[in-house]
Parts: sequence; structure tokens; C-alpha cells
Amino acid sequence: VLGWAVSAGDGDILVKRMADLLTQSGTRMSQNQLFAWLRDNGWLCSNKGENWNAPTMWALDHGLVRSSVKIITTISGVQEKVTPHITGAGQKKLVNGFTSGRYRIEGGTATGVLRPDGATARDGIDEARDLNHQKEI
Repeated sequence: VLGWAVSAGDGDILVKRMADLLTQSGTRMSQNQLFAWLRDNGWLCSNKGENWNAPTMWALDHGLVRSSVKIITTISGVQEKVTPHITGAGQKKLVNGFTSGRYRIEGGTATGVLRPDGATARDGIDEARDLNHQKEI
């Protein structure tokens, strides 16, 4: 029920707000736990560096996550900061997945649950590496 109400809204939300929504729907979860789950299950890139927590191509293609990019100037130079946003479709999928028990957080850490399309988290990690390689070319 909450999943349907969430996806009907126009706004994408930050991962912290999504963790709050999941907690309100009965799945206690911190922002860090949700970030870990999203990385472990191929929604966000898990390779350290520039693409850390950026949406994977799979998540972008399925309309579950989008990102915003800020350009930050520091003493070291110019850097891009990527912020992931969970779309309405992603919110619905996460709420429904966690409330139904298809997705789990156990013992304070993310479990290796299959992604909704049946692919494994490893597939998302490989996609992230491919994306990172394409960016370097």
C-alpha cells in the first residue's frame, strides 16, 4: 500500500529519506544499511573512486535510480560529486520488496538478495566496472 502511494508522487528522494520510509513501513534501516544494500544488489556502483554510489546502468535503464552531479572546486582541483536519488518506481520496488520479505537486511548488514530481474549483485558490479572503463576511454 505504501509502495503505491510513494510511486504516485512526482519526486525522487534521497537514500536517507528512503531509509526513513522503509523504517516507517516496518523495516528498520539506516541510511548506511540501505546504501550497502543498494551497492550489494547492483543498484549503485560499489567500486571505490569517482563512481562510488553512482547508479548502475541496470538501475538507470529500469528507472529505479537517477543521479544529480555537483561540480566542486577544491585545492586539489575540480571534482564531480554524484548523488543518487530513488525514483518513484524505485521507491515502490524497495518498499514492496522489503515489506514482503523478498529483500532483507539481516544482523545490521545487507544480505545477498537477487535483484528484481533475477540477476545477482555481481552483475551490477560488473556493469559498474564496464561503465567506469567506458568513462576512462
